[in-house]
Amino acid sequence: MYCLKEYRKNRVPIKDILLVKQLWNEAVVNYGIKRTRQLLSNECHATDLKFDIDCRQRHLSNLINIHNRYFDWTEFHETRVEAENIVDQLSKIVKYINEETNTQIDICKSVYQNSISTPDDNNDVGSNYIRLCERLLLEITNAEFHSIFPKTNAIFAEWMHEPGSDDKFQPKIFDLIKTIKQDLKDLWLSTPFKVRTKIGVVGYTSVGKSTLLNRFLNMNSLTENGATPTSTDKSTYFPLQFDREEPLIHPDNQDRKTAVTFVDIQGHDKSRSNGDSQKDTDRYLSELLKADCDIYVIVFDDELCDEQHNWIVGIEQVLKRKCILVRSKVDKYYLSKFVELSKVFYAQSTVEQRQQLDSTILQQIRLNNSVDNRFVYLVAPDYKPSTSDADLLLKNNSFDLILLLDELSRLAFNAHNSRIHSLAKRAVARVINICFRRDYVLNVLKYQIAAGIGS
Repeated sequence: MYCLKEYRKNRVPIKDILLVKQLWNEAVVNYGIKRTRQLLSNECHATDLKFDIDCRQRHLSNLINIHNRYFDWTEFHETRVEAENIVDQLSKIVKYINEETNTQIDICKSVYQNSISTPDDNNDVGSNYIRLCERLLLEITNAEFHSIFPKTNAIFAEWMHEPGSDDKFQPKIFDLIKTIKQDLKDLWLSTPFKVRTKIGVVGYTSVGKSTLLNRFLNMNSLTENGATPTSTDKSTYFPLQFDREEPLIHPDNQDRKTAVTFVDIQGHDKSRSNGDSQKDTDRYLSELLKADCDIYVIVFDDELCDEQHNWIVGIEQVLKRKCILVRSKVDKYYLSKFVELSKVFYAQSTVEQRQQLDSTILQQIRLNNSVDNRFVYLVAPDYKPSTSDADLLLKNNSFDLILLLDELSRLAFNAHNSRIHSLAKRAVARVINICFRRDYVLNVLKYQIAAGIGS
């Protein structure tokens, strides 16, 4: 409409206040701003405030790391520099809370709010934080397109900045297909690690998703740099991407190595269900689609409910992706069953007792968590066992973690080529949807002007 001059001279489209408010309210929910507001406006423990600050610092750091994957660190990028400054400010607040015995909580709150908010936005809590995250996400998306398909990106930029000829559109489907083919050819000849297979970890909040993901990343502790945040509350606000340093190696062929990125997808809050199972499923599936993964790992710590079964159907039949089921926190049931059968605590039992009961207990766990025609992987990836029994059990038993990694290695290798094809289709669609439509608008405008002159 703006290109077709349906607005008067020197006028711009009117801002839709209602739409802006709706988008802001959605962002407030997605980014967990409500909890931050509560912490800032009410009395709270320093530990709770520190965790909230640390989560936001880790989220921004994650985006900065992904951003650095595509941009030379010597280049100046305003958004990234601004984000780095905020990360530095948040880190200082966390350090202050850790080191000071008499923490001035009100001062910490004030500095925190000023760091993540923008005065221009009426100082709405988190406005600056949300703006930076969204800008970084957009820049990362554009940079990925440029990195994987450089020639296609070049003609995209050329067509966007050059008007069409007098008689026909500048963009041509033939040129686009020819260019994308050349990009694909170059991609096949380059290192196979240029395009990473993405594996998403999903489930309800507090079921152990982030803890399992840290195990996938070979993290030694939850405080290690690069670890994904964990909490009994929601601790992931948008899909966090973590590149695994070591490639996954196919268990049946050691030469088949696949570079992977694990994606910590925000947990679905079971308590926020509106009673409409299908509507909740559709909403969560849209989040899974945005995460853009090739494989999805559904983590659960209780019997699967109807909503989770709907996730499986949606992932496999709607998104057309592979889905793996993982039952977490099995150590709790294992230890409870062990005491029931042996009449002694695990740490007080003999090696013979443990060996004798192990297969029986595991068989019972598998039976209790069976899903029709599916293998359910049992894991207990806890970094901080709550009892001496759990600590001893987890030192001697990794359950199905190795089997799970082997299966992910197989699926990741098989999904690699499909991911490249999918990215190529999206690249073509992007150019067509933007450049060809733009050229159509310009040509319509040109003929309207010509018709006006002729009359």
